[in-house]
Amino acid sequence: GAPIQTATGAVTATAGSGGVFITETDGASFTATATGAGPVSLASTTGTLTIAGATSTGTGSIAISGNTIVQNANLTTGGPITVTAAAGPITMAGGSQSTAGGNVTYQAAGDITLRSLTSGAVAGVTSTGGSILDGNAAALNVSAGTTALQAGGVIGTLTDPLEIAVAGLANVNANGAQSGVSVNINGTTGDNTLQFPLTVPGQ
Repeated sequence: GAPIQTATGAVTATAGSGGVFITETDGASFTATATGAGPVSLASTTGTLTIAGATSTGTGSIAISGNTIVQNANLTTGGPITVTAAAGPITMAGGSQSTAGGNVTYQAAGDITLRSLTSGAVAGVTSTGGSILDGNAAALNVSAGTTALQAGGVIGTLTDPLEIAVAGLANVNANGAQSGVSVNINGTTGDNTLQFPLTVPGQ
């Protein structure tokens, strides 16, 4: 069936294995829980979508989409997580974490400020018109089997680099530069290197 359409300030939804499917028309704060393989799909067609409370499912997918995303609480599933901001930034705030047994994918038109992403497979973060920034100081930002980080601006900053721990490859690409450096990352990878395309202006 079609997602439930709402126009309200806050939405809390709980479902079984059938999942949660909600589309908000003017921005809202969400908390959603499903069980088993039930997916969670939360969307806002305008304004800012805020994850206000812990949102989870057993093994189903979690899909969050809006013009701008603010994540103030945890996303947790044994399946994949996808968070998409079509017109602005994604900001992970507070102590928020995203933990998935499958892939974790964050994509935004603006900056993406990361706290903690944990994936049992691939963690992919793409900011088409902004930068990928560290939102939790020296704590780990990305833990995954492999990762792919791509930014229209920079990845990390000279004063606050991203922290990663991946078992396999870390593919990075940034089109911007800060003091001549485009990528600032601390941590470990499977081959102890970062994989750069030839176009990256600095490392």
